[in-house]
Amino acid sequence: MTEITQQFNTTHERMEGVATTKLTTETAAPVLSAKELALQIKYRACLHHAALHKARSRVKDQIRAEGKKIAHFDARTISAMAEELLKKPGEREKMIADCEGWVRELVFKTRR
Repeated sequence: MTEITQQFNTTHERMEGVATTKLTTETAAPVLSAKELALQIKYRACLHHAALHKARSRVKDQIRAEGKKIAHFDARTISAMAEELLKKPGEREKMIADCEGWVRELVFKTRR
């Protein structure tokens, strides 16, 4: 066997052990219906997107505060700067907390 194959087999066995341990030691999660699960996935995706949008807005405000023009930056750069902002400790949680209320209302609203 090659060295790469041996490393793969060792990693695979370790991962199987971790998965088995987690399955046997964790308490059972509540069972969600397909509709509830779809709403939960939609909520998490919408919340992440809203936090990223808020971070982009804050980056644009910082650019304006420095006296620069937003038109001189491409969207990719602004998004990268927003991702860096969200990586700072506490920033992601703060942005999510700001967006959480209206995202929950948007996703879980009742239809008339």
